[in-house]
Amino acid sequence: MSSSAFSRAQSDDTSASLRSLRHQTGVPLLHSVIDIYKSYSRSNEKSIQFWEELRCFSPQESIAERRVYDHGTSDQVLLKLHSPENGYVALSYPWEPSNGESDKKEKYRLASNMEERLKVRDTVLDRTFHFIRYKQANGVMLPLWVDQLSIGQEDKAQKELAMQSMDLVYKKCTYAVGYLWTQLQTQTEMNRLSDLLSGRIVERKLAEGHPVLVKKIKHKVLREVLDVLTRITDDVWWTRAWIFQEDYLAGRNMWLLIRHASGLKKPLAHNKLGSLRGEVVVNSYELKTYATLFCLACCYTMGQSSKLAEQCMEVLKKAGKYNVLYKHQYAKEAQRSMSVRIFKDLDRRGISHRSDLLPIGANVCGYDVRFATKEVGFERKSLSMSILALSIANGELFANLRGADELRHNVFNFLKENSLRICAPLPDGELTLIKHCRLSVDDLSPAGIHTKGVLWRLGDIVSPQATSEGTHATTKRPYQRDLFRYGLDDYQRDRLANLLEVLKKRRRYSKRRYQSITNDLQTYLESNRSSPKHDDWPPQHSMNAMASAIVDAMDTGKYLQLARPLGGSLNSGRGVSYRAILIRDRDDLQIAGSKYVFTSWNRTNKRLDGKMESRRIAKYVSLEVGVHKDVRDGPGRLDIKKWVNGLCFFEGEKKFPFIFDWPHSLFQ
Repeated sequence: MSSSAFSRAQSDDTSASLRSLRHQTGVPLLHSVIDIYKSYSRSNEKSIQFWEELRCFSPQESIAERRVYDHGTSDQVLLKLHSPENGYVALSYPWEPSNGESDKKEKYRLASNMEERLKVRDTVLDRTFHFIRYKQANGVMLPLWVDQLSIGQEDKAQKELAMQSMDLVYKKCTYAVGYLWTQLQTQTEMNRLSDLLSGRIVERKLAEGHPVLVKKIKHKVLREVLDVLTRITDDVWWTRAWIFQEDYLAGRNMWLLIRHASGLKKPLAHNKLGSLRGEVVVNSYELKTYATLFCLACCYTMGQSSKLAEQCMEVLKKAGKYNVLYKHQYAKEAQRSMSVRIFKDLDRRGISHRSDLLPIGANVCGYDVRFATKEVGFERKSLSMSILALSIANGELFANLRGADELRHNVFNFLKENSLRICAPLPDGELTLIKHCRLSVDDLSPAGIHTKGVLWRLGDIVSPQATSEGTHATTKRPYQRDLFRYGLDDYQRDRLANLLEVLKKRRRYSKRRYQSITNDLQTYLESNRSSPKHDDWPPQHSMNAMASAIVDAMDTGKYLQLARPLGGSLNSGRGVSYRAILIRDRDDLQIAGSKYVFTSWNRTNKRLDGKMESRRIAKYVSLEVGVHKDVRDGPGRLDIKKWVNGLCFFEGEKKFPFIFDWPHSLFQ
């Protein structure tokens, strides 16, 4: 998708340091952030009518009758509107032709307006309809959604809604087609691509914590695999920001069309390249996964300084798979929000209008607050401040660093350096969980970041010795997908039952403090179940994940600390029973004074209002915070210290308003 209908350029200052932007404005940067938020923020509204009337097209006569996909055929083909109710295919392609590609646009016409020449190249539609017929075999021909046909490019209002709805278009499609122009030239390239996707080059499973090449593989073979990956990723398809979004959102539904020279034969043993005549058909998700594993394994084996490693890094910049990279290349960043990496990757891709980084990034990151980038005056706003405002308004968590000159960075490096580390409670699926670790922001003001939640005061400690009973030496931590499907396993339930017995013993001596926590934990164990399938991130799954972390903490000798809800102020909560169990390190317990934790949960939300729909992803935070004790009136004031895992029982607890401090550097 492009945005060429809007010609006014955003003030692109993303290469400038925030210090220089601070000098230009003469006031702390938080004022620029607030100004953009107040003037241009909108809820993530998507047009129900746009979705229900998604404009998809099919050839008026069947493919079998007219063979419209044959490049040598010049017969005119009429396209008619077709309902997507039984599925549809979404096209992802560069608007401009590649070197050597025909720009001819004569073969296809809309049945409703035969005089109008389409903006989509004949060869693009030829190959795409060919693919659809191939995927459907003898089934019903699926209609095609393509931006230049399906969206009124001159209708600014419709185009703005469509820009904000791309996540729905590509997430909900039956297939997405990635249209590449590059061509495999030799049988060796064909064979090596098949070898890679069949698992004969790099192991799909990790060994010793990192990707490894298949044993005794020759250096010549590695070079040949890397050469074919370079050929594929040198295609312009990998360099466009809008296409990055489409590929990311389509996920496993994205299929790449790659031409090959005539006479080449596809290896049949594993059938990883499809059987479409003249085309290699590969799943983008699988290609990126194997390409990432291969490149990381090469770098590990050959060393980062080798020429082979340099070529691998270029492939990873274009086709790196985030979940693999975060475990290895980005290991130090693995506990930070992925949104920062997404914006940096978008930044180095081609885009006609830089302000489009905002809706693209918002779609990919699942942000529910958007900016009206096409409204009058927005083009004069700083793009750096707009990106920063978008991140803060959508609840991204920032460490409140002090002392360092954080304004020396540009906006992307500032976000990277200041993102809060989040310790995921499960050994896999960290990125999925961290995507939901965001504040639910109600407002931004000079006072700070406004939200609602529950404040807890930490109290009694449960030592490792008290819960040491168990057979953890032979147990394995569950995978997130299993926890989501089945809930806690028998071992985890037994260990939590051990903890419950410890708490019940304490209840005999202090019923008031321990009554609620023992009742809560017992009720949870009696009702524990899998997560509902209709919710992408239900509260039950978060509780199961945190309960799993509690068990792991018990098995690894960590301390647990109980907490009681305080309500809206430090003066409340006296005599209230404990309702939370938090994981603590020994160092946490050495610091004198009261400790506080802030938690907030907002589940997946879909609101209908006339013809508009507002979607909000589930958000959850569990933060150790500092509390401003001198606040007498109004909401409590908090500052973030670090992420804390723990099992909190919210039922019946009222949320109170609180204000989080701005990151210290934005005050400077």
